[in-house]
Amino acid sequence: MHYTLMDREYYDTLKILTEEFDRKGIQYALVGGAGIQARIADFFCKNQKTDISNTIGLESLLRETKDFDITTNSPEEVFVNYFNELQAINPNVSVFPERLRSKRIKVSGKEEISVLIIRQVHKILQA
Repeated sequence: MHYTLMDREYYDTLKILTEEFDRKGIQYALVGGAGIQARIADFFCKNQKTDISNTIGLESLLRETKDFDITTNSPEEVFVNYFNELQAINPNVSVFPERLRSKRIKVSGKEEISVLIIRQVHKILQA
C-alpha cells in the first residue's frame, strides 16, 4: 500500500516515530518522498494557517510512498534500543526486521498500517 501524509494512519505513524526520536534525543532527518511531503505540507499549513487535515491543494501535490527514509549518524544499537522501547511504551506498535538497515512498523488503530522504515547512515567527515 502507498500513502501520503493526508492519510491519517500514515501521518499518525510518522508522529509516533518522530515524537519518540525527540523524546530520546536522537538526531535524524526525514528524507526521500516522505521528507518532501512533510516539507510541502508544512509550507501549505503555515501559509493557510491550518493543520494538514484542512489544508487545500495538498492532495494533488503529494506523491504516494510506502516508507519513511530516515538519515542519522546514530549507531545501529541506538535504533535497536529505540524500536524496542517504542514497542514497550506503545501497545499498538509492532516492529519487524526487514533488511539490514530497514524495519517494518505496524501500527494498529482504527485501521492497521504497515510502513517500511529505511535507516540511512550519515557519516560526518572531519577535515
